Amino acid sequence: MDLAAYIIVSCSQIVLILVGVYCVSFLREDAKNTSLLNHISEFTRKTELVRAQFNNELEQFRSKLDFLTNKQNILFSESKDAVIEHLTNITNWQNDLSPALHEYNLINYGSIGDLVARIESSRHATASSSSKIQLLIEDNDVNKASGDAVVEILRTHLYVESCLKKMHRILNSSKHNLDQVSSMDVKLWSLPDDQKNFIIDRMRKDEKEREELEAEFQIKSHELSMNAIAKRNVFLVLAKQYIKQGMS
Repeated sequence: MDLAAYIIVSCSQIVLILVGVYCVSFLREDAKNTSLLNHISEFTRKTELVRAQFNNELEQFRSKLDFLTNKQNILFSESKDAVIEHLTNITNWQNDLSPALHEYNLINYGSIGDLVARIESSRHATASSSSKIQLLIEDNDVNKASGDAVVEILRTHLYVESCLKKMHRILNSSKHNLDQVSSMDVKLWSLPDDQKNFIIDRMRKDEKEREELEAEFQIKSHELSMNAIAKRNVFLVLAKQYIKQGMS
């Protein structure tokens, strides 16, 4: 083999070796790129899956939050209405418990029964609204103040009711005595002393009992009323604070 042929063969062998090395390197690099693409594709798929799951959970959270917010708004609105209703009932109840006892007489004493029925109706209305307060408002201070006010007003109620019934009994007795005298064919002063004195004593007894009742009622009812108003005002202040906090 001459030198030229040897050089050609050698060069060809070198070229083939280089081509071979390049092919092997290319195949290896291609495999790496394919694997990397597969990894990227898998990573992208998992990322999208996590993102979709997160968006779904976020949407569920927003829905629950909207529901809870709406529910909270509804409950607060009901609580506010309950407070207003309760304050109205308490005020009406207290107003009914301030009768002018001295204004009842033999002509109008029959209306005492109507007043007793009205204050009892006010008591029931207040008891109902008090139950709503205990149910809807999760504030121990407000609930306690409401209960204290109701208890104090109830003390006034029981006293006023007993005085009204007692006044009714006294006036009814006086009316009976008067009717008895009026129905007689003879005048009171012409009756025998024992009969005359008996009737006069009963009338004087009724009048004295009435005067004592009016005097006691004026003092004690005022005292009880002031205590009830003080308790009601405590509830009023706390109720206003509760509503203000709920609206902020």
